[in-house]
Amino acid sequence: MPVPLPMWRESWGRSEKAAYSLGEALEALGLLKAAYGGIRPAVTRTGRAYVHVGLLREDAALALAKALAGEAPEPPGGDGGM
Repeated sequence: MPVPLPMWRESWGRSEKAAYSLGEALEALGLLKAAYGGIRPAVTRTGRAYVHVGLLREDAALALAKALAGEAPEPPGGDGGM
């Protein structure tokens, strides 16, 4: 049975906000959107809000891992974080 539309919309809004926040955090680490452009909001058929991360370039994944570990991120590589 599909999730009721009001519940789906509320979950989508939460998921969209979380996806946007994650993108902003990666941008604050000095990464360009090309490094993490696969981040998308998602809602399951039961109404749970998720964020689909998709593929991250290795520099984005390393910067995110260091930030989560509380370490200072390194500046983007020679390609300008593209």
